[in-house]
Formats: sequence, structure tokens, C-alpha cells
Amino acid sequence: MLTRSQVVDHSFLELRCYLLEIAATLDRYDRAPEDSAEHADDRWSKIKQALQILTQERAQPDRTEELLMLFSDRSRLDGRP
Repeated sequence: MLTRSQVVDHSFLELRCYLLEIAATLDRYDRAPEDSAEHADDRWSKIKQALQILTQERAQPDRTEELLMLFSDRSRLDGRP
């Protein structure tokens, strides 16, 4: 198992790239004109929820599981077609 310093050493540049891409996408979204038939987009709501999940301090490292559940098709999990 890697130490925390080793995790940072191994992943820093790649994570920095991902974070910059996320920031750029958020900026593009904020700059974009609103749709003519504006409605709440469930996908964008999930993205914002995911960002909150990622930034929460946790006693148990379970962010991946929580994000998988957020983006899963819950109707399949409930046994519905």
C-alpha cells in the first residue's frame, strides 16, 4: 500500500489536469446562454452533487461507492425495467 505522499507523487499531475478540465467545463456552463425551454437538467444536478461528495471530509473513504450510486440507474437497482 502506498503512503499518502506516494499517492500524491504518483497522481498529482493527472489529478491537476482533471481538475483544470472540470473548472473549464464549469466556466463554459456558466458563460453559456440559457436554453429557450429552460428546465432542470438532472445530469447537471448530479455533477454538482458529485462535486459536493468529493469535497466532504470523511471518516470512511467511500467516495467512489457514493459516486457510483449517484450515477447509477436506480430503476435497475430497484428491479424495475
